[in-house]
Amino acid sequence: MRQQLIEEPLENRAVALSSRFNSSDPEERTLAQTEVTELAEKDIDLLLEILKCENKKKAGRFWTGFAFGVIVTIAINVFFSIFGHIGGAMGGVFSTVPMGFGVAYAPTKLQKRAAAALAKCDDIRAVAPLIGALEKQDKATIGYARTALIRLLPKLAEKDFDLLDAQQRAVLYKLMVSGSSELPHAIVIAMKSVGDSQAIPNLQKLIDGKGAAKKKQALRDGARDCLEAIQTRLPAEKARETLLRAANAPGAPEDILLRPAGSFATDDASTLLRPQSLES
Repeated sequence: MRQQLIEEPLENRAVALSSRFNSSDPEERTLAQTEVTELAEKDIDLLLEILKCENKKKAGRFWTGFAFGVIVTIAINVFFSIFGHIGGAMGGVFSTVPMGFGVAYAPTKLQKRAAAALAKCDDIRAVAPLIGALEKQDKATIGYARTALIRLLPKLAEKDFDLLDAQQRAVLYKLMVSGSSELPHAIVIAMKSVGDSQAIPNLQKLIDGKGAAKKKQALRDGARDCLEAIQTRLPAEKARETLLRAANAPGAPEDILLRPAGSFATDDASTLLRPQSLES
């Protein structure tokens, strides 16, 4: 009897590769590192799953690093207050140390390697995890993510709207005004296709020459075109929101059980009344 092969779930494969990546065996660890590097070309789905799994560890690792930074800060201040008599003056200098430790420790080595591999990817599905890599990451990982986003964001089309969620769009809307280099321009191009009404306030700032558009006429012109495109899509956006609200509303009338007025409480559903459907 021929056995049917069942592909192992992505999450299990990601966990297995993570285990080999962090193995105490140098040879196995090296093979896993090479495998991760090649995933952008061989298995983008597994690469995205690895980043998803590693991102779940980010918050806990950030606060662990932050706590260690607090301890280091206290120790340094105590040292200078005892031996240098300048503890108070140094307090401001070391106020950012805990945050620095938190940001440095948050990403795992596997996450850094995966982000570097993802930065070379040309699959637009990489956009969402790359946006996640812009927050609470080391400078190298952020650099990889920015470079990849500048290349990938302009490739998004209207059919790719659902690739991003509200939180990811919010990150882009913020960087659209405060970002540097070529990223704001890439975001504006993308939002012309996948932006929503939440982008309008920051687009207006760019049109007015504020933030990243202060000395960039091309960015101001792009923001104006983007605003017009989003305003054209507003009716469709409102219709989509209406459908979502309807989908999340209580069940249809025929699914609602009514209790006759004046009757006593009962748990027997067969004795309850069911309103007729409007179609009957």
